[in-house]
Amino acid sequence: MAVIEAKRGSDLRHYHEAVTLLKRVSKNKSFESLLDPIWAAQQEKKNAAETARLEGELKGYKNNLIKESIRVSWADLASRGWS
Repeated sequence: MAVIEAKRGSDLRHYHEAVTLLKRVSKNKSFESLLDPIWAAQQEKKNAAETARLEGELKGYKNNLIKESIRVSWADLASRGWS
């Protein structure tokens, strides 16, 4: 049940921990039908793509924040007579 529940999420660490525990306690029982290395590889690619997308957005937000900070600083200096 833990392996099936882990597959509902996107965190591969939980999936791998559940698989490891299942292998440890199975003692010669066959649970190969629950293991899905293809799903794990696909989920890893999805996670990497999402991470790259979020890091790109974060970089853009940081750059915009820096530009806005510089603009506000120049506007403040201009209002005080510094040109």
